[in-house]
Amino acid sequence: MTLKPCQKQNFGQYFTSTSITEFMVNLVMKVFKEDNNLDDFKVLNLSLLEPAAGDGAFLKTLIEYGYKNITAFEIDKYYYNLLKKKFGDNIKLKNSNFLESNEDEKYDLIIGNPPYLGQNYASEIFQGYIRKYPICKEFFCGNMDLFYWFLHLGIRKLRPGGLLCFITTNYWIKKGEKTGVAKLKPHIIEECFLKTYVDLTNLKVFKDAPGQHNCIFILQKKNNEEKRNKTEKKIRIIQFKKHSKFQNCNSIFQFVDFNSISYDSAITNQCLKKNGSWNLLFPEDVKVIIDKIENTCKNDSGRIIYLKDFFQIRNGIISIKDNIFILKENENIIRKNGDFFLKIEKDHLKLNEFEKNRLKKIYKGRSIHQYGFNEDEYLGWMIFFDKNEIESDNFDPDKKYPVLMRYLYQFEDDLKNTLIKCKESPGNWLFPRRGFKIHNLRNESGIEYLEPYYENQLKIFFSYISKENIFGFTKNPFYATSDTYFLHNDGKKADYLFLIAYLNSKLMRFIFYAKGLEIKRSKSKLENEIPIISFENLKTQKKRDIYKTIRKLSRDLIANSLQDLGKIELYKRDIDKLIFTLFDLNEKIIEELISKYYSV
Repeated sequence: MTLKPCQKQNFGQYFTSTSITEFMVNLVMKVFKEDNNLDDFKVLNLSLLEPAAGDGAFLKTLIEYGYKNITAFEIDKYYYNLLKKKFGDNIKLKNSNFLESNEDEKYDLIIGNPPYLGQNYASEIFQGYIRKYPICKEFFCGNMDLFYWFLHLGIRKLRPGGLLCFITTNYWIKKGEKTGVAKLKPHIIEECFLKTYVDLTNLKVFKDAPGQHNCIFILQKKNNEEKRNKTEKKIRIIQFKKHSKFQNCNSIFQFVDFNSISYDSAITNQCLKKNGSWNLLFPEDVKVIIDKIENTCKNDSGRIIYLKDFFQIRNGIISIKDNIFILKENENIIRKNGDFFLKIEKDHLKLNEFEKNRLKKIYKGRSIHQYGFNEDEYLGWMIFFDKNEIESDNFDPDKKYPVLMRYLYQFEDDLKNTLIKCKESPGNWLFPRRGFKIHNLRNESGIEYLEPYYENQLKIFFSYISKENIFGFTKNPFYATSDTYFLHNDGKKADYLFLIAYLNSKLMRFIFYAKGLEIKRSKSKLENEIPIISFENLKTQKKRDIYKTIRKLSRDLIANSLQDLGKIELYKRDIDKLIFTLFDLNEKIIEELISKYYSV
């Protein structure tokens, strides 16, 4: 059954198919039996809770399997009445919000599909919950999801040894420091073991839900002895394979052994970070390779060198309003015989040489490819003033840039009001909001203006949404919008020729898979997780020679001296082989691991 949009907005309801409920019930009961050595009769008498019953999919499965001691909550009066007709006295059904329930009511098993509702899109609902329910006030965190509160209260209502099994989005697993999980992950780690994690990324399990990055997980409540002794437990991983979008999802769950792989994660419960991303899809044999890579990237003092030791990663340029500052050819600007003519009202006015120098080709992340970017795939021409020049004493921008200033004066009030709404200084209305300067963390000079960097310095950059290690490089002018990340070197000498080859290599592709480095508006994982090998720490002349050869091949690729696409691919393959040799790794083994775990 599909809800009306307004109902989903209020309650965050997306209903669960029978195939999923059966899979989850079988999975969690298997874990319960193994952990407690219980027979079927005792299992059937466990106290069960469904905190958001919806259309009753979980209740139907539980009752059909013979479970009797079931309590359920359903906030929606319509579905509450349907459930009363369906199940009668077979369950204890409450028409109230689970979040207002008594924490002293304890259960052996809590199972369900909690509501999905992001705080950023429903702030009034969240504020109302904070005022009404103590659990919500205690665990509120910016950028959280409604189901986080269901997790917090579920943990409180579990008996020691009890299990909680939910299906949710997997975003909370990947989030880390200074995000909406700042209170959720510490609470889980302090009170529970993560027993099982089922990765559903490759499946579409909810027909109407936005985004399909889902997971199923099982938490087990710790007892006091386990807390005192800091007991360790492994995390069981189940990964479902990729399937055609036309394949029936129900059949996938019915034949789990055929459609999935299972293993113990190299990340144990003691490894889970309270304020970090959890890279759970990390098999032991993959960890062996990652450990070897990181050991090769240690300096003389034994510390692993990471990308953050050379670079800070920042977005490209954010204008106040793109439709004003980015001029589109043949729309509001015409280029003819090397001259520019800017449309102001009905006239096209010619720019002088100074003004032409203030126009910068602006690119989006889609233009980036390995080792470079597509120079013809630009968005338009951005007006990019030098802030130092404009704000210098006795400088007259109207005199030096008459046409550009006349054009911008049309929008002055609008641009200033936009900055005021963003709580920024309206005096900066002529400049980009972000991306024209950077705070250099290691350089005592502090603020560094970025036009010289964009113009003629060595630059490594990548799209801010990508599943692959596609890193561009140039020493020529390159200005890009905020959907592009730049690697800013902040003082420590970096070997760009080797780095661009390493970042684009097949080995880095494996590191991306192994460490879960899929790029989604996140840069901290790249800074903190990509290990960097240093020429100075190579112990043999053979290794140094390999390193130098990689640099030479990289230089040839960057210089575009190879016009033949076949030769370009050959050089890339040669670089890959040399990098594997540099790290003493077997390329075939890496390919087998990728095929086994990351092509599922």
